[in-house]
Amino acid sequence: MPSAKNKKLKINPEMPYGVGTYAIEASKKRWKPLRHLIIVIELLIFLVQGKLNRLMIFMPPRHGKSELISKYFLSWYLGTFLEKRAILTSYGAGFAAKWGRETRDLLNYKGYEMFLSDVLIRNDSKASHKWDIKDHKGGLVTAGAGGPIMGEGANLFIIDDPHKNIDEARSPTFQEKVWEWYLSIARERVEKDLEDGLPGSMIYIAQRLDVMDLAGQILEAEPYILMEEALEILRSGGSIPLDTWVLANFPLVAEEEDILGREPGDTLWPQRVDKAEAQRKKNIMGEQRFNAIHQGNPREREGKYFKSEFLEIVDVLPNNIIQEVQWSDLAATHYPPNVPIKQRGAATATVRLGLTKDRRLFITFFDEMWEEEDIVTTNIINIARSRGNKPAIFRGKTPKYCIPIDPGQASRGQVKKYSLLLPGFNFEGIIESGSKEDRAEAPSTWAKINKVYVYREGAGPKMLELHGSKEEALKRFIKVVTDFPNNKHKDFVDAFSGAFSELEIPEEINKQKTWLVMG
Repeated sequence: MPSAKNKKLKINPEMPYGVGTYAIEASKKRWKPLRHLIIVIELLIFLVQGKLNRLMIFMPPRHGKSELISKYFLSWYLGTFLEKRAILTSYGAGFAAKWGRETRDLLNYKGYEMFLSDVLIRNDSKASHKWDIKDHKGGLVTAGAGGPIMGEGANLFIIDDPHKNIDEARSPTFQEKVWEWYLSIARERVEKDLEDGLPGSMIYIAQRLDVMDLAGQILEAEPYILMEEALEILRSGGSIPLDTWVLANFPLVAEEEDILGREPGDTLWPQRVDKAEAQRKKNIMGEQRFNAIHQGNPREREGKYFKSEFLEIVDVLPNNIIQEVQWSDLAATHYPPNVPIKQRGAATATVRLGLTKDRRLFITFFDEMWEEEDIVTTNIINIARSRGNKPAIFRGKTPKYCIPIDPGQASRGQVKKYSLLLPGFNFEGIIESGSKEDRAEAPSTWAKINKVYVYREGAGPKMLELHGSKEEALKRFIKVVTDFPNNKHKDFVDAFSGAFSELEIPEEINKQKTWLVMG
């Protein structure tokens, strides 16, 4: 995650402590005004003033983020602005309702004392997940992230840890589900206050779990500014552009040029987690998980099937290829060009393999696209026609073109359609079995022992449209393959596995290597 250099944050002495004072008094001084929490409070006050309307905070577990924001700040906000409405979401409806109950109870028992006004919860609307303030428009609704929030709007929308655990955060299925929820439900519930004209606000607080957790997807798609730069603007009287996230990351262990002025190795809250305990956590969890959860800096995970050293990029193809198999892993979902690739679902991926007489395996062609079925069909047909149906060398095998099918009638019809459009071509529909990981075992083993050669010029037309150059398209292909199965997109590996399964690999080995420069 990017970070600003040489900018150590100081607490602004002119910033009112309203939220902090309330937290101290409401907790009977159990809540502690820790340095990192005071800076969060300053950002919250700027948000309430309308100087920013998107705030994202990363913090290690048990370091005060939820207690401050989902309990004390939220009850302070609703008790101060009696006409404002809020929605609070978390990984589970029950966990979100817990904060709803605590916020409600604080206002019930501390409302008059803290706000010098009659803050009462309506008797007919005081469930922990949904309650309203008597004689006012204000109130709170809580819900699980990913679930429905029907008929409700909010001036303030809080997302508090939307992922239950790291497995869920890494699940491509859940990543897609929670992203769709964010776009179609969460963002759509945020509304401008028609009375004071202030824009609706969102606060996202979490421990990071994966590069493609919901926070990662938001930061990929929407503008953001780092906390250090934002505070310089805000303290100078400026404002952050509408819907631009202010990103505040508070790592457990300070690194060089720490934004809080800590020495490298110092922990965020030593009384909670000291240096020795932080190191024990890192040793037990491993660097990958520790960097995500405790440092707020998740990194791409290396795949275990196709390491980069198993793949060798070549500028030429041999002239003794005896077999070719092309496999297209089908999908038919179109995405507008402005949707980042990381946020797209499954692609139609095509891989063509070439096996030489001396048992070397080449990836000679690769392409991917996100298009509707008719465009997918046209593209696959054009790719096949551009290669043709003749063997690469005398007495070689006719190229084979494959797609995966289900046993049903619809799949048989799809194969017939391609066969009719490609007369004279060796086109087959193949029934797959096992998981993507199971199917990748055989080509992975081959790659470890023999290597796989990837043709530098092998990118297809759709990849060139997406990435602009063969070099960038090649980087994309290599990354998807080497990240498997940890990344969201597994289609290239599935196409590679399918093509590999249809090769007839001879037992004999001919060491002769002959090459032909492809111009």
